[in-house]
Amino acid sequence: MKKLFLFVSVVIIFIASSCSSYDYFPSQQQVLLFKKENDTHFSIGVSPYTTTVTIGHAFSDYVGFVSSAKFLESFQDMNNSDNFLFDNELVIYKRFKNRLMIASNFGYGMGQYRKYDLYNDPYMTRLSRFYIQPSFGFSLKCFDFAVSLRVSQANFDVHSQEMHYDSEESYYSLTPVIKEVTNGYAFFFEPALTIGTGYDWLKFRVQPTTLLSLFDDADGKYILEEPSVNFSVHVTYDFE
Repeated sequence: MKKLFLFVSVVIIFIASSCSSYDYFPSQQQVLLFKKENDTHFSIGVSPYTTTVTIGHAFSDYVGFVSSAKFLESFQDMNNSDNFLFDNELVIYKRFKNRLMIASNFGYGMGQYRKYDLYNDPYMTRLSRFYIQPSFGFSLKCFDFAVSLRVSQANFDVHSQEMHYDSEESYYSLTPVIKEVTNGYAFFFEPALTIGTGYDWLKFRVQPTTLLSLFDDADGKYILEEPSVNFSVHVTYDFE
């Protein structure tokens, strides 16, 4: 009997902890964006987890700004318009005469995603993050190569959407009730390698990325998605 009670307790604890899990996933890292002042950059990329649309502009030979919209596609939601992440980044960069390029991206992002399973009400996770992303590499006329190392601090706020019957209506109807389940934070290390080919202003790039958890609070369980490969098309043009 004691063994049975212990087993049931462990199962209950496991189920409860799995209900409040936080998902974090690799996403496209912005590297080799600008070469000089007035460069405007546009790209679109796809990976197993996201579709990313990016636009940026260099305001000088050293400073640029980039915004990206990431549409998440890995959380079993029929309405993917509810699954998104918006990032804004200040880019400090330098291009040397030997084509070597170094940069540091300082970013803030926020978004949300739903997650369904067979046994629980749907969960909505609101995510915000701050990150620093140093990178180095070179961009030739027909070839790109870069290494980037992003460090992120992510904040999670998880809500469940329970459906309740409303008996006051002439017909029974389902009314969603939103309640907070848990919240937490974590620090992640996200290395990425970028290789590209093309011609001058038009490049096709492949970028494998992965995740490592550096530190997190004790309130939640963090699910790190598998390493990802992002394929993207980049256009950089000087409109001056």
